[in-house]
Parts: sequence; C-alpha cells; structure tokens
Amino acid sequence: MAETKLLVKMNILPFRRRPYNIIGPLIEYSFRSWKFLGIRLNYSYWQYYHQQIPLTFTVFQPAILITIIGLFTIIFYLARLQWPDYAFAINLEQSAHIMNIYRLDLAIIVMIVVNITVEILWIFSIHKVLNYDSGMNNLLAYYSFYGDIFEIFPQYRQYILRLIIISDYISIIMFTMLLLSIICWMSIFYIKIIAMYLQNQIGLFFMFYSMIMVIIELLRLIYLILAFTVPIKALIIMVEFFNIQFKQILFITKSLFNYRLNHHILIMMNMKKHWHRFHTKYVQLFDHTAKFNDDLKLILLAMETISKSTIICITIFYSRNVTDTVHGMMFIISLLTVFFIFNVIHSRFTHIPSYNKQCYRHLLPWNIHSSQRMMNFQSCRKNWLSFSYRYQIRTNLFIQTMNENPFGFTCGQIFFINKFNFVQIGFVCLALIATTNAYSNSGSGYSNYGSSSGSLSSYGGYGNVDGGGGGGGVGGGDQKSYGSSLDGMEQPQVIEVSPDQLPVQVHFRTASSRLNVQQSHGGQAMPQVEHASFQDDPQRIIHQIVKPVIQEVREIIQPYRRVTQEIRPVIEEVHTVVHKGENRRPGSGLQGKGAYGGGGGGGGGGQYAKSKAAAKA
Repeated sequence: MAETKLLVKMNILPFRRRPYNIIGPLIEYSFRSWKFLGIRLNYSYWQYYHQQIPLTFTVFQPAILITIIGLFTIIFYLARLQWPDYAFAINLEQSAHIMNIYRLDLAIIVMIVVNITVEILWIFSIHKVLNYDSGMNNLLAYYSFYGDIFEIFPQYRQYILRLIIISDYISIIMFTMLLLSIICWMSIFYIKIIAMYLQNQIGLFFMFYSMIMVIIELLRLIYLILAFTVPIKALIIMVEFFNIQFKQILFITKSLFNYRLNHHILIMMNMKKHWHRFHTKYVQLFDHTAKFNDDLKLILLAMETISKSTIICITIFYSRNVTDTVHGMMFIISLLTVFFIFNVIHSRFTHIPSYNKQCYRHLLPWNIHSSQRMMNFQSCRKNWLSFSYRYQIRTNLFIQTMNENPFGFTCGQIFFINKFNFVQIGFVCLALIATTNAYSNSGSGYSNYGSSSGSLSSYGGYGNVDGGGGGGGVGGGDQKSYGSSLDGMEQPQVIEVSPDQLPVQVHFRTASSRLNVQQSHGGQAMPQVEHASFQDDPQRIIHQIVKPVIQEVREIIQPYRRVTQEIRPVIEEVHTVVHKGENRRPGSGLQGKGAYGGGGGGGGGGQYAKSKAAAKA
C-alpha cells in the first residue's frame, strides 16, 4: 500500500498546460520528479531553502523502499549469473524460452550496469541535497519564486506547448507498453512457478522465495521505467527552455549588430540600453547554466554510460539473431529507444555553445564600431553621449571572455558537450559497433541461453574426430560439416546453431584406430603361435527432450603379452668304484668330499688306487 501511494505521488500523468503560464507547472513537475525519482526524499522548496529538511521516516520513506528494492534486485541478478540453476526456480534456459530472448545473460548484465549506475548517481545526489549544495535544487527554487519575470516570445511559447503535448503522449504510450509487457512476463513466471510446485519439482519455501523475487523485480522495473519517462521528459523540456532563453539573447545581439553603422545619437543611446539588457540576461543565464550543470553533469555521465552499454548489447543481440522473435524485437526496440533519446538530449545540449559563439561574432564588430564612435564623440566634446573609458574596458574584457568561456554543460569531468565532441562520440559508437560485431561473429563460444559456454544445454554441438561431417538434410534444412582436432588437451569446439538454420542434422562420425601389431621371436625352435584380437565398444548415442546429442566413443587398445619361463631341476648321476683288498689311508677317494668326481682329494685317491692295482697285476 505504501508503494502504491508513493507511485501516486510521483504523478506520471501530464502536468497542467496553461498557455499564459508555462514556467510554473514546468518547474513544479520537474521538482516533483527530481525529488521522488532522483533524490528519493519527500521535502519541499521551503525546507530546502531554509536548510530545514527533517530527518524523519516520512522524508526518507521513498529512499528506504526504492534503495532496498534496488539492492535486492542487483544481488538477485548477480546470483542468477553466478548460479543460473539454483538462484531462481526458473533457470536462465527456461526464462529464455518464456521470454523468447536468447542470450538472456547479456540482458541481465545490462540491467546490472543500469541499476548500479542509478544507485551510484543517487548516492552523489542525496549527499549534495543533505549538505544543501545541490545546484539543481537551487535553480528550481529560484524559478519557482521568480518564474513569472521571465519573458518568452510568442513563437517560442507555442513551441514549448507543442513540445509538452508531444512528450506527454510519447511518455504515456511508452510507459503503458513497457508496463504491460513486464506484467505479462511476470504473470507467466508466476504460473510456471506454481506449476513446478504442483509437480513437486520445487519446495514450498523455494516457491515463496521465487514469488517474492518476482514482485521485487517487477517493482524495480516499474521504478526504472518511471525514472526513464518522467525525469527525462522534464529534462528535455528544460533543455529546450535554456535554448529558447539563449535564442532570445541572440536576438538582442543581432539588434545591436544591425545598429552598428548608424551614427545617430538616439541610435547610440539605444545601443547602450540594449547592451545593458544583453549583459544582464547573459550573466543570469550563465549562472543558471552553471548551477544546473553542477548536478546534471553526473546525470549526463550516467546517461552516456548506459547509452554505450545499450549499443553494445544491441549489436551482440542483432548478430545472434535475437530479433527473429517478437519479444526479442521488442527488447531491441526498447534499447534503441533509450540510445536514441539519450543521444537526442546530448545533441540539444550542443546548441548552447554554438549560440555563445554566434553572440561573440555579432558583438565583436559592434564593440569595434563603438570604440571608434567614442573617440569621435570625445573629439567633439560630447562626453555625455560617449562611453567612459572604464565602461569600455569592461566591455572589451567581457567580450574577450565570451570567446573562451565554456558556456554549456559537461559530461561529468570527461569532456565539454559541443558539436565537435558530439561528433567524436558518434565515431566512438561506430567503432564500438564494429568491434563488438566482429568479436561476436568470431565464434567466441557463447551459449545461446546464457549458461556457461561448456554447458550441454546450449544450442550447439561438438565437432567430429576425423574432420568429416554431414549426413542427409532433414526437412529441407541446412547441412553443415564441423570438425575439430583433438590433439592434446584442447577445449572442444562449440557450434552455434541460430534459429534460421534449423533443422540441422548433426552427424557424428567415428572410426577405430588403425592398429599394426607386430611381434618377433629369435628362437630356432618350432615357431610360436601368434594370437591377436580386436574389440570395439558399442556406439552409444543418447537423445534427450532438450535436443542435445551426446556421443560417447570409448576405444580401448590393450596390448597383451604372456612370457612363460620354466627352469627344470638338474639331473645328477654319481658312479662309485670300490676295489677290494686294498688298505687305503684316511682321506682317500671314498672319504673325499666330492661326488661324481667331486672334490679334488676324493677323485685323485680313487684314480691312484685303480692305477696301483693294475701295476701289481
């Protein structure tokens, strides 16, 4: 209920248009959008002017609600990128199917950049407001008190009225379309979460957690849409209001320039009156521009950051054929609208420095001519009609300062916004588009649903082993061959299959390795028996509902060699010869330690006894 009351106070409806009073409603509308959507504080002009903003819950209620929702949203987006299957009941792949937007991870990255940029901008802005040093608040307070004294020419008044009417209709149409699209997507998420709970795919706690995160994300997106439509509309009208004020000053300088060749005394007096009028308005407008730029430079820097992020995301999405779906086309159109509006605002800021240059070019000849007239009048002793020396020195110094004066707005502390820098930024955008397009088309291995590049849930496949490929076409679809080398520990090649190439037949071709098994034996006996066998594992292809194809090829090369070595025991034969009738000494052959001629003593003794017996015979 508190959030609904807050949105009602923000008042996204058109402010009241009165042909006779434009400044008052414009300033009130700008201040309301600035304090609720920019500063997120509920305070008034009087409290800020007297430096009496109360530090109560009522004042800080918008800041507390919007900031907490923003922090939860940033953490939720980071968790979805880090843990795509566990941070939410519906993972990135299912979310991409629901929203019909492929590469949903890039969209989440863009949303993270936008949310972080908005929060950083809010920190700087609220710090200035609480220290009562906000130039935009000072300027809006001044216009609210003294806005009736500003004169606007009738033709410019009609231009402002038409601009207000057109911006009102465009902002309301954009807000309605974006809000209906987001509510439609969030409703589909709710139905999907409830269906998953009824099918026992998620628990009760996880279901409530997912529903709460959907509500938080919806509220944050509504705030971002409001922050885009309401303050940007007020900013565009304020920029045109500054341009109109400078155009009126330029008209005064042209009047001065047209009188430069007339020597009449009344004309010279009229020129002096116009000069005072020009000087007062110029200094006043310069002071207002400096105050407005004090806070606006951070906003312009944030707009430039978001603009470059959107053009990079648009290029990647377009190269990945995201525009083939209706939801993807709507998302791309939304990003293009943001990029286009931000660049239009920057282009309108470039007119103020050019108007300053035109004023200088008109005033310089007039100043030279006035100096000449002053000397002529002094020679005629008509000092009451001439400019004094002191006044002439001040005029010369002021006109010289105009040429070097940075009259306009800056983009942070980076660059001054003029036509030259705007053209340079345009060339930078072209370089970003070309670089991003070349990188996205180089086959960097992105998955389509936003999960990791090595995930099997992507719309890609792996190359075959031998470099061949292709089978017959399926249903008239395209047929392509993809190959990759598997030498070393290289990563597999990821094949991107875009929707316009479906259906695609992925043909995995495998073959057994050529084996040349040889064995040799150097023996001279009978040839050995050689046995060789080959066996391949069966080919396995697993198909799942989500259409990935997993092929597992296991080739086992197992050489086997068996060597049998047999060592038999030694066969021994021992012959003992004993001759009777002989007296042998101890240590003779029979008592020796040798066997089968064994020991030196034994063998010798036996042989000696046998020889002696033969001699006696």
